[in-house]
Amino acid sequence: MRIPRYISPIMKMKVALTTIGCKLNQFETMAMREALEKAGFQAVPFAPGAHIYIINTCTVTGRSDYKGRQMVRRAVRMRPQGGLVVVTGCQSQLRGEELLALGADLVLGNVEKAHIREVIEKALENGTRGLMVQPVEKAREFQPMPLRSFPGYSRAFLKVQDGCNNRCTYCTVWQARGPARSAPPHWVLEEARGLATSGYRELVLTGVHLGAYKWQDWDLARLLEALLGIEELEKIRLSSIE
Repeated sequence: MRIPRYISPIMKMKVALTTIGCKLNQFETMAMREALEKAGFQAVPFAPGAHIYIINTCTVTGRSDYKGRQMVRRAVRMRPQGGLVVVTGCQSQLRGEELLALGADLVLGNVEKAHIREVIEKALENGTRGLMVQPVEKAREFQPMPLRSFPGYSRAFLKVQDGCNNRCTYCTVWQARGPARSAPPHWVLEEARGLATSGYRELVLTGVHLGAYKWQDWDLARLLEALLGIEELEKIRLSSIE
């Protein structure tokens, strides 16, 4: 990894992350933070002093779009020489050019956020900048974002579904998240057992439309029945069923 000239080679690069929007976005931000920490970055508060600023955006309302633009402007003001402002999430997926025009260095779509470590390392090494947004409407496979640590929470979160097939005319979520995709049940159960072994007794399943969970002959009810068979888990919560 090429370290910008203003950073001492012995200093860990500091990364600050912030989230706008739903519990799924919050989960994905925590997963990005954990992936970067495992790669040697140091997570710090979203304030002056970081080398890299990451904003995970929402676009479900005009207010959330406004907050996204506001956070990008704030990050650009705090960005040090040689630093990075990285914007991802639903607003990036649909309005990436607008965010680049505000001064963001990298704008990533919802597919790319699952590879945040590789994208940032490449940007630091090769100076990659600009728009990196794949057409999410072509997404067909669920992208796991493993997460085992939840600082400040007594419960664990697990993303098991993404996307929506309803295509409501008043909603942009299906455009930003793509078609419904579900995590393989064997992967869900393996992750849940790992979280339970780590000491978490309450599990929150997250997704865009949990009620649409479908993997071959598995639906949400069958998945829940299997999860309830994990002895260490005492409670399971559902978010965004519809």
